[in-house]
Amino acid sequence: MRSLTAPSFRSLHIFVCHASEDRAAAGKLCDELSAEGIHCWFDMRSLAPGTNWEKEIEINIRRSDAVLVCVSRVVPDKKTYIQTEIRLVLEAAAARSRASRFVFPVLLEPCDLPENLRRWQSVDVAAEEGRRSLLAALRELASGTLGVAGPADTSAERDWKPPHVRGPLRPIVQATRDYERWLGKLTPLVREDFQLKHEVMSASTFAFLRATFYRWMEAWPSECPELAKAPLVLCAGDVHIEAFGTWLDPEGRLGWGLTNFDESYPLPYTSDLVRLAASVFLAGRVIGFGQQYPLSRICEGILEAYHDTLARGGAPYVLGARHDWLYSLVHTKEHVPETFWKKLTSLPKARHVPMEVREALERSLPGDTMFEVVSRRSGVGSLGWPRYIAMAEWMGGPVASDARYIPFPSAAWAAGHQTNVQIFHNTVLETARHTPNLRSGVWKGLFVKRIAPDITRVDLNSVRKKDVARLVKACARDVANVHLGTPGAAARILPHLDGLPARWLEGAAKRMAKRNHLDFQAWRTSRREKRRGWVSVPNSPGGGDLPVRLPQVPGAASCRRSRGPT
Repeated sequence: MRSLTAPSFRSLHIFVCHASEDRAAAGKLCDELSAEGIHCWFDMRSLAPGTNWEKEIEINIRRSDAVLVCVSRVVPDKKTYIQTEIRLVLEAAAARSRASRFVFPVLLEPCDLPENLRRWQSVDVAAEEGRRSLLAALRELASGTLGVAGPADTSAERDWKPPHVRGPLRPIVQATRDYERWLGKLTPLVREDFQLKHEVMSASTFAFLRATFYRWMEAWPSECPELAKAPLVLCAGDVHIEAFGTWLDPEGRLGWGLTNFDESYPLPYTSDLVRLAASVFLAGRVIGFGQQYPLSRICEGILEAYHDTLARGGAPYVLGARHDWLYSLVHTKEHVPETFWKKLTSLPKARHVPMEVREALERSLPGDTMFEVVSRRSGVGSLGWPRYIAMAEWMGGPVASDARYIPFPSAAWAAGHQTNVQIFHNTVLETARHTPNLRSGVWKGLFVKRIAPDITRVDLNSVRKKDVARLVKACARDVANVHLGTPGAAARILPHLDGLPARWLEGAAKRMAKRNHLDFQAWRTSRREKRRGWVSVPNSPGGGDLPVRLPQVPGAASCRRSRGPT
């Protein structure tokens, strides 16, 4: 009978075969591989006292994903147990269907390979290029092995540039103006949606948090400097309690987890955790469960679930067969098919649909399907970017796909990048420990996904108070699922996490919530003042300027109103 437990993701298991004379060089290689998140079986470190070492060696050769046969000048002439180990390796390789990806001859120094190992391509790890080549081969092996996390690529991660402190924080109005001006140079914007977004930001501290991730990225390094030095992983970025939802996987199952990776970027893992805790704290004040679930309890649940999921190697959520409470939470009476399709058909028909949008929507629908494109306004943080929905009839019923331009990550703005801004949306979407999202992905700067009545997100207004604690833990587990998409993440995060002081998450969440409250008050004050000026936000290249009305900073010079396409 098949197990019904959720699959876990483990490290790549490597057996290191070596001669006694090469123990120091082989041990150094093991240290380098272990730093990349690879589990190495090395006799002097892996054999427990009192064990039958011959039997253990034979068992672990068969159980390994691959074997590194370390070769030096002394190996061909050795008549000791190294020859027995090589024979066991060859027998294990012969019993495998993919023997060519099981044996890796490793040259510790320039020398000739033994005759029985020459069928496999060797690699000289005495040179830096050889070690990189070996790691690349092991990553490729891991990518094709079910349930195995790929080794890290620390050389690539050295190029990651997280946000940094650049002096005193600017007033929130000025920061908003600068961010939107920067963004307008890189991607198309919608003037009316930004005006609506500015009004939504005044609704509550929670709504303000959701709409201003750029401010979080700007304030984070100075408000939490000790946490900003934590290990970097590819983070979701804009994490909050309502950023979680459902999708359909290729097997027709309903997956659940983080659904928005627009702000994905290499960040300290602590940023996602603190933002999740701060969002629950602020949402509790707005909705009314704050007294029942104080911040200390919220943080304890987040850390417990996050740590457990990292140690397990991942915990994907699939609804239907289990997690009944979560299924009922995301599927309320409002999410009935008739209401869903009626709402879509009432949307206005889109005008001037860009060619790349039409092509992206066409690729996401069944072949040779005639479809109509409507425009949509949705979200809080994503307000300001054009969104399109393709609707069609296919095989007796309606189908629909959603396409929208991906905003460039706010973390890149906070880090001071002006050109060549990299988008990590697709990378996180493909590597997170999630069941795959059916017909979703990035194409020519657009994120395209299939939408349906079953595909919905968490709505805090429908969350029962007794489910809040379980929901927070589920969110924390899925944050860990995203972080585990970075190879070697658990090996770097767990020791750092265990070394942090008690109640660190509670203290950081309070500081960031206070920062959010101060900015919220300043923003509301500016919105109440008489707005006489306009600022022009540059549109995409060749598209003119978008007039966006923003509150004026007291004492600042007025800006000329610019006319441009809407």
